[in-house]
Amino acid sequence: MKWGLRPLRLREQRVLGASFWLVGCSLARLVLTVVARAVVVATFGAEGGDTDAFVAAFRLPQILGDHLLGGTLFLCVLPLLVEVRSRRGEAAAWALFRGVLLWAAVALGALSLCYGLAARPILGLLVPELARTQGALLLELAYWLAPALGLLGLSLLGTAGLQSRRHFAVSALATLAVPVAVIVSVTLLGERAGVTSWAWGLVAGLLVQVGVQFWALMQFGFRFGGRGAAGCAPASGRGSTGSPRPYDGATWLVALPVAVAIVVGQVSILVQQYFASQLPGALTYLYY
Repeated sequence: MKWGLRPLRLREQRVLGASFWLVGCSLARLVLTVVARAVVVATFGAEGGDTDAFVAAFRLPQILGDHLLGGTLFLCVLPLLVEVRSRRGEAAAWALFRGVLLWAAVALGALSLCYGLAARPILGLLVPELARTQGALLLELAYWLAPALGLLGLSLLGTAGLQSRRHFAVSALATLAVPVAVIVSVTLLGERAGVTSWAWGLVAGLLVQVGVQFWALMQFGFRFGGRGAAGCAPASGRGSTGSPRPYDGATWLVALPVAVAIVVGQVSILVQQYFASQLPGALTYLYY
């Protein structure tokens, strides 16, 4: 009985250690985010049109990349990866992740490009008053922030891949890159480049975050092309039990109610942004 309880205790210790890592990283991210926002407000002010322009230009990429597509992918891909790995092995799980990554990269890249090209009419519809008074700055920020849409989605997909293998520390540590990059960029370039330095720091931080996550995935066996980590191609057709493949198209129908719930929750934010854009500084106050 004594030896039978030992693996259970070791497992509890690992879970407890991972929990401390996550709590510590979450607190560090919270502190760094507060510091980053304080630096932004001290540099650009909280009531100016420049900060309002940044919030308006970033809101749609954040909703699409971080909440709608990224959030849906995370909630759907994570349990699928765990199921495929447990039933069919490592190679099949990496094959699933590679296929999802390909389609997600194409979709996120297309949306980022569309946002950058159609920023003028989109922002004119979402924040008409701000587009009239801060049109040039709003468009410049939209061009710089368009890649953030794709990077946010890829980051959540990378988080799903890491967490499916019970690696939580890397994804948690990687999130610290964004507030650190914003602090550095605004501090060094804020006076010369204005609020655009905020956008540069955000995108640079997301690039580092995504890069760290996928570097870690490669250390754990993921490859962007070719065969799976086990050195063999994933099996095709039905599983050994005769059940359909977990990554058949019908499985992705679960993403529809998730996406609808996220959209409903974000519509109110866009409505608030529309009315807040009528008042100077109101967008920044809502954002903070």
